Amino acid sequence: MILDCACGLNPVENTRDFTVHVDIERTYLGKKNAADNIVDAHHLPFKNNSFDIVYSAHTLEHCQHPLIVLREFRRVAPLLVIKVPNATYNRGGLNEDDGHLYSWTSKSFYQLLKQVYPNVNLKMRKHWKIRGYTRVKGGLAGFWMKQLAIFKTFIFILAAGEPNELEAVCS
Repeated sequence: MILDCACGLNPVENTRDFTVHVDIERTYLGKKNAADNIVDAHHLPFKNNSFDIVYSAHTLEHCQHPLIVLREFRRVAPLLVIKVPNATYNRGGLNEDDGHLYSWTSKSFYQLLKQVYPNVNLKMRKHWKIRGYTRVKGGLAGFWMKQLAIFKTFIFILAAGEPNELEAVCS
């Protein structure tokens, strides 16, 4: 069983019904999210070891008490897969517009996780969002505008600097 904590609009999907999706709200950005249950990650309403894995992406930076949330994750499952924004990539500042209360570098995130989990495998990765392109109606013009947009996206990826996401597997 997988607990997808703060599933939002992008839930973990699998071919069988082995995932429980939870979030703190029923909607996100005006759209109904995939949550099966509305819960606060600080107080998960599940028995000890109810799950095999907790998956949480871009959640911890929004929580009032990240250490309490990590302890709850550890209580309900022995394995955690977690992602947070990389503060180094985001120039070390908090993005309060997105409701971020905390930010971590690879070192500080590792130290936080080690307070709860004895085994932490941390990696940094690039997470790209493909941007749309200007649509031009009409045959050849539309085709070349699309090719130009793909080329610009490719150059942007090649020119990118630091990884903007920290990802850890903890047990």
